[in-house]
Amino acid sequence: MLKLSQFAKICGVSVRKLRTIIDKEKIIVRNYPMQHIDTNQQNIIARILYFEGKIEFLTYESKINS
Repeated sequence: MLKLSQFAKICGVSVRKLRTIIDKEKIIVRNYPMQHIDTNQQNIIARILYFEGKIEFLTYESKINS
């Protein structure tokens, strides 16, 4: 699970753009101390951003480097 700000950084868009997609698609965000989205929600948001032409690809950090 990633925070919205982390996922926005991965996608290269603003958090505000993610919030508009979440509100438009009625995605329920998990509220722990911070707002988190799980893997399925990330895939849905990334697919929407791709088809809207906002992103062309995603770059995830590898756990090998940790």
